[in-house]
Amino acid sequence: MALKIRKEFVVVMAFILMAVTIYLLESSRISSSTINNNNNNNNEPSVLTPKPSKHNTPTPTYTSSPTPHNTHTPTYTSSPTPYNSHTPKHSNTPSHSPSTSPFNSPTPSTSEINKYYDREETGYNNSITRSQFAYTFYITNDNYLCAALISAHQIRQWTQNDIVVHLVIGGQYSAHMLGGFKSLNNVYFRYVDNVLPPNGGAGSAWQQTWNKFWCFKLTQYRRVIHLDADTYILKDLDHLFLLPEADLAMPRAYWLNNQPFATSLLMVLTPSDELYKSIIENGHGGNDWDMDILNRMYRHSPHFIMLPGIYGLLHGEFASNQTPWLSKDREGTWEKAPLFHWSTWKPWNIHEGSPEVGNYGSNFKKTWTLWNDGRKNYCSATHT
Repeated sequence: MALKIRKEFVVVMAFILMAVTIYLLESSRISSSTINNNNNNNNEPSVLTPKPSKHNTPTPTYTSSPTPHNTHTPTYTSSPTPYNSHTPKHSNTPSHSPSTSPFNSPTPSTSEINKYYDREETGYNNSITRSQFAYTFYITNDNYLCAALISAHQIRQWTQNDIVVHLVIGGQYSAHMLGGFKSLNNVYFRYVDNVLPPNGGAGSAWQQTWNKFWCFKLTQYRRVIHLDADTYILKDLDHLFLLPEADLAMPRAYWLNNQPFATSLLMVLTPSDELYKSIIENGHGGNDWDMDILNRMYRHSPHFIMLPGIYGLLHGEFASNQTPWLSKDREGTWEKAPLFHWSTWKPWNIHEGSPEVGNYGSNFKKTWTLWNDGRKNYCSATHT
């Protein structure tokens, strides 16, 4: 009997020991898991939010984002044009959109354009990312607007870089002529105040040439090529954007005696608000025109590049009744010419039967027919 009791006691004790062992093993596993979890949490970064106090206001943090080439951050205002419904335009200051589209009111008043240059009005079929480079013109009336429209179509044969057209307030601009740009990508208009020399010049053919200085304020671009609107482009000019760094490059005014002297009918420039201000201040000292001011400031400057005269070619170079300045080989000059400037006469003042058109050689005549063909193709109301 005693032996039986001892056996039962041993069995009971064995069960008790097994239960205790299982309990201890399970407790050990849970404890180990908790420790590991705590260690893992300690490896993660913690975010501490300081408690604000009257002496220490928490400073908000900002996440940085990539920025484009230009370091300034423009503000934007939507364009009112019916042809551009998706791309906001740069504006240095916030402004309210005018109630009237420039296409319904071709000659906006000062009250409609409160900030002049600071408002970029319109663009056509514009890509979301603007280019680093731009071509630019300034326009004072429909004749020059037509010439710029022809040039814009010429430019689009070779490049999709932006085209910026400065429309001087007070000029008369036909709605159908403005609408003629709608088939071209990346074209932008700016209405700008009329900048005149301070000491007179009323009625002069060069009275409004200070308006070309607006191109120096296109600071959203790395480089800009300005062209006088009464210029016809024959070849791609994009290579000029890749010139060595300089504030300004202009072609030699080869027809003048006081060399070195450059012409501003073409300018390759690095836009700068400071440079614009400096040019205007420099001009306020007298009654000089745009070429005089820029040559006085730059022709001996290390920040200036003098381009070959053929980049400032006058169309009189092809007239058989004039002695050519560049070369007696007029045909060779025509083949090399990247552009020409209507200097002897403006093509919109000449008709096909004029002696100026037909009497002085085939290439001289061509300088008129190229414009006339462009006028019929792009500027006529029947082609918009």
